[in-house]
Amino acid sequence: MVSSSHSYQRTLHADLDTPVSAYLKLRAYSPWSFLYESVEGPEHWARYSILGFGAKRTFVAEGGELTVTTAEGAKTTPASDPLDGIRTALENAPLLPPKDGPAFVGGIFGYLSYDAVQRFETIRPDGVTHDEVPDACFVEPEVLAVFDSR
Repeated sequence: MVSSSHSYQRTLHADLDTPVSAYLKLRAYSPWSFLYESVEGPEHWARYSILGFGAKRTFVAEGGELTVTTAEGAKTTPASDPLDGIRTALENAPLLPPKDGPAFVGGIFGYLSYDAVQRFETIRPDGVTHDEVPDACFVEPEVLAVFDSR
């Protein structure tokens, strides 16, 4: 069975809030919170900043396993390649864009560890073990706020 998420959008004027001040106010509501700031070149802020919190789903790859956690619980499966496991999970629950809105409506946010990147990029091992860091950790946020600096 394929499930999907719907997105809704609302425009708010935030004259007194910056992305950082909004994040500082909202981060206490969820351990799964983040602020992505973007920069174009060494000195210019890019157009969008993205703030997310709450977790519809989390994806943690560690030790050859992928754990996907939802409100219904956690499911761990073997995953020699964490990206393939995450890709499969996302294909089974697509995100539907709003009828009138931007093309970008969400997705997953997170990181790949240095060790995980070695699976598809030719980089030298750094000689340090990173056992305390999962190979990959991503979250599909419940709430996503996109700040448009224009």
